Amino acid sequence: MLGVLLIFNKKADRKEKIQHPQSFTILPFSDDDESLLLSIVGQTSIGIENTKLYESISKLFDGFIRASIMAIEARDPSTFGHSERVAKLTIALAKEVTYQTSGPLSHKSFSSRDLKELEYAALLHDFGKIGVRESVLTKAKKLHDFEIHAIKDRLDLWRQSIIIEYQQKIIELHTTNHKSLELDQKIQQLEEKHVKELQRVDHIFDLIILNNEPSILSKTELVEIESLLDLTFFRPNGEKDVILHSDQIQRLSIPRGSLSESERKEIELHVNITYQFLNQIPWTSEFENIPSIAYAHHEKLDGSGYPLGKVSHQIPYAAKLMTVTDVFDALVARDRPYKKAMPVKKALQVLQQEAQENKLDQELVALFQQKKLYQAIGQY
Repeated sequence: MLGVLLIFNKKADRKEKIQHPQSFTILPFSDDDESLLLSIVGQTSIGIENTKLYESISKLFDGFIRASIMAIEARDPSTFGHSERVAKLTIALAKEVTYQTSGPLSHKSFSSRDLKELEYAALLHDFGKIGVRESVLTKAKKLHDFEIHAIKDRLDLWRQSIIIEYQQKIIELHTTNHKSLELDQKIQQLEEKHVKELQRVDHIFDLIILNNEPSILSKTELVEIESLLDLTFFRPNGEKDVILHSDQIQRLSIPRGSLSESERKEIELHVNITYQFLNQIPWTSEFENIPSIAYAHHEKLDGSGYPLGKVSHQIPYAAKLMTVTDVFDALVARDRPYKKAMPVKKALQVLQQEAQENKLDQELVALFQQKKLYQAIGQY
């Protein structure tokens, strides 16, 4: 890098003002002047180099963060774009907070450095999902596909056993001396029993498929699922087997969603993994709060959140903004396999309800709704 400095008209008196060519004395530059100027030029050159280097490092860091997001989303395609959307919504909310000149939010503000720190925290808030098993991370239903296939195979074997047993009994009837009328009656009884048994197999499979969806279970459905716990059948080779294992019964009995209690806890661990990862980075002072902000995005004001159950005064204010936008995007997202997208109007009602229950910040939720900040990403 070459620093260029143009200097002319050395005056005898530096306080003298140049009004016309005859108003001051021009002196030649000395060797000392030249050395001083060369030093200034060198410092200018270093300053320019440092600025370019800082910009280069910033671009490199920004690229690393966005590449990290791509790595997360590659493992969990169902949440593609979530981190980017949460970041945009959070920054829009933070800027709107800063614009407030009256009311309860007027004393809150975010500088340009604060906004960049918050943006990176929002982009990286789910990085810990990289440490969660894919089978749990992408689980759309209560049982995995391979389990449903295995259950279907067992039911097919049961169906075959029923058919074989029916055919054997028909043969026995025909080889036993019966009057024609009596034989017809017995065959009819066997057929009716046979049809009912096959219908029962079909009903059980339909029941399993229905309750495998991540819907809310009624008490009646729950009782019916639990009644399958001791259900056994005989394979065509005479071996006794169960239709459903006890752990499968437990998962089909999940009252809401698709995750068991242990799977839900595993998902929640992503926050701890995020914090552990972000804490390993030697952040500069302008970004030093990123780990704590990301760590608290699932905390609720009343202490019902996770992982630490923090209450309002213990939660970083920046994290409170992200909690609002994260909940909103999770509700309205169209790409989640385990739930349907919620309409914006209903999602806003959920935010209001959570605010009334002291889980989300009421002022932030109200501002988010009043200013229609959800339009910041133009897809709702």
